[in-house]
Amino acid sequence: MRFRQTHATTASVVSISTCPRRKAPSTPSLRWRRRPWTMPATGEPGRSRPLSQRPLIAITCSSGQESADSPWQDRLNRAYSAAVAEAGGCPVVAPNLKETGLVVQVRGLLLSGGLDVEPRHYGAAEQHPTVEVDTLRDAAELALIREALRVGVPILA
Repeated sequence: MRFRQTHATTASVVSISTCPRRKAPSTPSLRWRRRPWTMPATGEPGRSRPLSQRPLIAITCSSGQESADSPWQDRLNRAYSAAVAEAGGCPVVAPNLKETGLVVQVRGLLLSGGLDVEPRHYGAAEQHPTVEVDTLRDAAELALIREALRVGVPILA
C-alpha cells in the first residue's frame, strides 16, 4: 500500500491506494533472494528472516592480555555467537564495562563460560589459591544481570 497525502486549507487528508507493483513470489526462498541483509535461520528449512527481525542477544565476554605490556582485550569464543546465529538470533558482544544501557535494547542476555566468580560475591570469606577469577568480568556481568532482572530481559546461562 502507498500513502498519499493531500493538503486542504483546513486539514490534511490521508488516502490509501494500492501499490501497482507486482505480487511478491510465494516461495520463501525466492522472496528473500535479492535482499542481502537477510540470513538463513537454521531450524526452518527454506526460510530466512531479515536481520532487523532477528532478536538481539547480548553475549558477555572474558578479558585478558596477550602479555604484560599489551592492552586489556575483551574476548569471546566464536562458538557462542555461532550458536546464537544458528538458533535465529543476532549476537551482540557485551564488553566488560559497567555500562548497562545495552540490556534494554536486547531480547536476551547470554552469560558465556569463563573463570570462577570471585567468592566474595556469594559470601565466601577466602579465595582458595587454585581459584582463578576475572574481577573486571565479574563486575560487568553482575551489573548486566541486575539490569536484566530489573527490566525483565531473559538471562541464559
